[in-house]
Amino acid sequence: MACIPVKVCIRVRPLSAKELNQGDKEQLECYNRDQIAVAGRFFTFDRVFGNTSSQDDVYDTCASPLVDNLFKGFHCTILAYGQTGSGKTFTMGTEETTDSVGAPTRGIIPRMVETIFTKIASTEDPSLFNVVASMFEIYDEKVFDLLGHERGESLPIRESSRGVYVQGLSQTSVESLTETMKLLETGCSLRKKGGTAMNEQSSRSHAVFTVVIQKAEESESPSFEAKLHLVDLAGSERLKKTMAEGERKKEGIRINEGLLALGNVISALSEGLKHIPYRNSSITRILQDSLGGNSYTVMIACVSPAESNQEETLSTLRYADRTKKIKNKPVVNIDSNAAALKQLQEENRALKKEILRLKSGGAFVADTDEEADVDDIESAELVAAERRILELEEMCQRSLSENALLVAKLVKIEHHGEDQDESLEINDEMDAEDRQQSMEDCARNVHKINGDVDRLKEMIEERKKEFEDASHQNEKDSARFIESREEIRKLNSEIGKLTEEKDSLMRKLKEVTNTGKVSNQYRQRLKELEKEQSALKQKLREYARYESQKKESDKQLAKARSELESAKKMRVDMVKKLRAESTKFMKMKNALDRATVQIQRAERKREIEVAASKRQHERQMHVLKQKLAESQAASKRLQKQFAKQVKTSRSNLDKNRLPDYCSSELDQAINMWEVTEHIKKQMELKKNLERRRDRSHVDDEELEAIVAEIKAREVEIQRFEQWRSEQPCKPAERWIPCSSSEMCATALQSLFELAEKARIDAIQKNQKLLGVKEELRETKKDLQAAQRELELEKRRAAMEDVLDHKRRSRLMSRPPGMLNTMEVIPGDGEEDEEEDDKNDERFPTPKECRNDKYRSRHVIKRAFMLDTSEDAENDKPKDNWDGGILGDPLHKMPKVKFPEL
Repeated sequence: MACIPVKVCIRVRPLSAKELNQGDKEQLECYNRDQIAVAGRFFTFDRVFGNTSSQDDVYDTCASPLVDNLFKGFHCTILAYGQTGSGKTFTMGTEETTDSVGAPTRGIIPRMVETIFTKIASTEDPSLFNVVASMFEIYDEKVFDLLGHERGESLPIRESSRGVYVQGLSQTSVESLTETMKLLETGCSLRKKGGTAMNEQSSRSHAVFTVVIQKAEESESPSFEAKLHLVDLAGSERLKKTMAEGERKKEGIRINEGLLALGNVISALSEGLKHIPYRNSSITRILQDSLGGNSYTVMIACVSPAESNQEETLSTLRYADRTKKIKNKPVVNIDSNAAALKQLQEENRALKKEILRLKSGGAFVADTDEEADVDDIESAELVAAERRILELEEMCQRSLSENALLVAKLVKIEHHGEDQDESLEINDEMDAEDRQQSMEDCARNVHKINGDVDRLKEMIEERKKEFEDASHQNEKDSARFIESREEIRKLNSEIGKLTEEKDSLMRKLKEVTNTGKVSNQYRQRLKELEKEQSALKQKLREYARYESQKKESDKQLAKARSELESAKKMRVDMVKKLRAESTKFMKMKNALDRATVQIQRAERKREIEVAASKRQHERQMHVLKQKLAESQAASKRLQKQFAKQVKTSRSNLDKNRLPDYCSSELDQAINMWEVTEHIKKQMELKKNLERRRDRSHVDDEELEAIVAEIKAREVEIQRFEQWRSEQPCKPAERWIPCSSSEMCATALQSLFELAEKARIDAIQKNQKLLGVKEELRETKKDLQAAQRELELEKRRAAMEDVLDHKRRSRLMSRPPGMLNTMEVIPGDGEEDEEEDDKNDERFPTPKECRNDKYRSRHVIKRAFMLDTSEDAENDKPKDNWDGGILGDPLHKMPKVKFPEL
């Protein structure tokens, strides 16, 4: 079959409550159902499920298409990969129970099992199917059976021509979803778990739940055995995040080592390397057929959207991207023994057809010799003959079935031989413990072959006995055939005589036709002769059928004899092969013993060499240390001499440059302090903005503004952090130029001058600040006094406006001739207020009077009124009134004479 790529899907889980409380933000973005972006990098997969996807979507896309391939006889695998706490167990449904099997959040395992049993029930004959379930875990690179009676020792992983399997793994036949889920619940309860800082129920092992579908052969389709592996891998961990210690820390390290080996296998397969390191880990050996082998495989990579898990998420996506490049070659897994048995059954059908053809041909020959009036008699004879034929067919069928069993036994023995050869090849790469285990397995295989040989001997003896019985029966049939042939000859002679007698009687009957009595006697005799003749012919036909049966029996006997001879040859060949295997086993055992001795000798020799090389290395190190100490002492002496030589030549230059150097270093330190303080301030502002953002009553526009401000603060912090990281700040190297006491004195003098200058500048600035503060204080006092005066002026102006308004209202209410004198008559206050109100209705307010348009009109009017006065020219009322209207109302009002009371 053509190569099929591994299908890879990505599932993003929602943010957890812990991540929301910590303020984590989502960092993943999904596009077009098949692309995902993280940290500016884009990845393309077969399908990407966002954090809002349901379990139904995941099952319909990833798992449902595999069920059809499973019922076609293909192996299928679904494996979940990702960091701890990313949702692998939830997606696979490994923790599902019988109570939650109907929940909408159930995972892939209960859904697939339910679909399998539903599809079996919808077939024409569900009894042809058998479903077997098993479950095991890989903990600390050891395989443990989770469905056994007890959690015993670890099980070995073996390889054969049929693939990789776990030796001694218990398998349970199931007939419904409920039984399967009970097994899953039992296995999960025994699985290793533990709590970490990232997951309170973290799986500490790889779990594999296997469902095997076995279909028996039917007329139109052959038998097959298809396996479904559902793998829940342990999550990758970072120790600084899981905070694991002690045993949990060791478990995390071993889990990461197994996942690293799996990643190396995926990398080798994606790059097309010749050597694939499957044997580096137990999980890679189990998944050997699923990755690059005989299986339809789907990988579901589970990731976290939290920003704090960005590195782990990116690593998982790279892992999954390499898996896309793996190609598998799935084939239909047909049972070889069933195929051989079907071939034998086809031969049996062909033989049956041949027997029927021969039987119909003999019946045709017999029918052509007789007349139509003997059909009833012949049918009875055919029934008896068919009964005999059926007996012979049953004997033939038994012979064929026994032959098929012998072939199956031979195939099984050959498989054992292949397993033994392959185990021997594998043993060459194992250590001493694996060799011992393989030796024991080989011994058990030899013992099993001996048992098969003994059973085959018993079967051959039984076959011999049946053959002798058939031969004895054949001898009886042969004697009966000879007797029947002699009797046939006698019957043929009697038939001839009777025919002659019949002819003579017919002639006599014609001669004596006139004599009635004699003719009646002849007719009666003729009828008797005809009856005897028909009876003899019937016997003749029966003997003919016996003869055909004898020939068929001879053929079956010859065939059985040949089969017996072939079985004997098979027995001889098997005995020879057993001897060869035993000889090979002994040679291998002797070779392994010799190899073990050689390895032990080589190990002892290597230890001696290592000890000698270690001693030599220590001596060399001691010599090198002495030489290094001498060279260091010489280097120090040379440095001192060189410093003395160049001290005088460079002292003047260094003294001149040292003040500038101290000033620049001081400026750099101050700049670094200012940048650090600015970064702290920006971080504090960012925290305040984040607290405002997390408030529930913030509207959308304000939230967008806050988010934009946070991003601006982050950019500012990053810019200053980058500047600070680029600045050379090494306090230890700051005083390297001060190589002498004179240079140190110069540096101290420079620093003292800088400190003195800074102190003087600080004092001067402080004095200026005090002067500015004093001026500010005096200015504040002046301003307060001015404000008080302004307030008094405002109040005075308001009072003058009121008085002016009242005076003008009273003056304007008098006749024109009375304007030069005014009497003030004291009266009641209420009357004055009423008069003021009337004047207010007739005359404008002072504010209205200040309007240029209004004021000009009334000035003209009042001037005209003053011209009619007798003292208009002497008192100059125009100037006084104009000033009263336009200027100050109190100082420029006309003088009014009040009469005495």
